[in-house]
Amino acid sequence: MKCRIRIALTFDDGYYAHFYLAKLLNKFGIKATFFIITGLKKQQNIPLIPLPLLKQMSEEGHEIASHTHLHNDLTSCDLSTIENELKTSKEFLEKVIGSKVSGFAYPYGKYNNLVKKLVAKYYEYARTIDEMKIDNYEFDRYEIKVFHLSPNDILKILKMALGISPKNIVIVIHYMRPTSLLLYLAFLKLFLFGKFVTLKEMVNNSLRNF
Repeated sequence: MKCRIRIALTFDDGYYAHFYLAKLLNKFGIKATFFIITGLKKQQNIPLIPLPLLKQMSEEGHEIASHTHLHNDLTSCDLSTIENELKTSKEFLEKVIGSKVSGFAYPYGKYNNLVKKLVAKYYEYARTIDEMKIDNYEFDRYEIKVFHLSPNDILKILKMALGISPKNIVIVIHYMRPTSLLLYLAFLKLFLFGKFVTLKEMVNNSLRNF
């Protein structure tokens, strides 16, 4: 079956478990995008990835991107704090992985025009947690929306499979067990005939398809 849709799996926060999920994805030749909090060791009392492991993930082909330094709600921060969150995270990650960091995800999914403008100073794109509408979607590089899929979304799946929907979909994951991830991947592949790419690849190569 010919690939109909490009799928970008994105993982938020950088939980330690994501390192092992990345290893699992490697076995299937799937590369994903991981949005990392750089200034914390735990998020919601769950351990985050030790930063030295990020270089290994990057070398294996996964995209390492920013989720700020301290995971502050940027819409409630002053200008200097926003700048610091964006700049510090980017510089930190680039030093760790030894390559450019292009992507950003808004903490808690919160953003406004000021935050978007400042993000554009440092990053090439930014992902939200807002849901992409199948029948009416306009692409904004700094307001990339996501699909929330479940086996119950029969109508949404049918529209995608029939080619009515956009050809690119972005999915956000926070925490998921390996067995659940395998089932999720099978679900996506079976119903969408999808090809998995990093979000950076999708943004750079397929803007016309959003």
